Amino acid sequence: MIAGLIARGDKDLLQVLFPVSQWSDGSLSEALAATFVSETLANPDKFLLELKSQPKQIREKVYDRFDEENLTIQDLRAVRAHLKTVPAKSPIAEVGKELDQALSKLESRLSRRPL
Repeated sequence: MIAGLIARGDKDLLQVLFPVSQWSDGSLSEALAATFVSETLANPDKFLLELKSQPKQIREKVYDRFDEENLTIQDLRAVRAHLKTVPAKSPIAEVGKELDQALSKLESRLSRRPL
């Protein structure tokens, strides 16, 4: 239900979901991953702006939700290309670099997979 509200524009609800990443597992983790990836693909700057207020340990758990089950290599590369355009003085620069590092590791894993 919360994911639907977020998709309809209530991005403030992401603040409710971010901390859940610390303890979620199974289908809840999958739902969080789908929401986080969807929101990042739709508007990466807004997603990062919402995420930046979270403590680093929560942000890292959110980055862990980005995986090959929810993100294609093409989408991953598109997000990474966008993250590289974020100006160094932008309020989202730090979280953009963090997400880029996490996605770099995922891209490395995906590129080693056989086709």
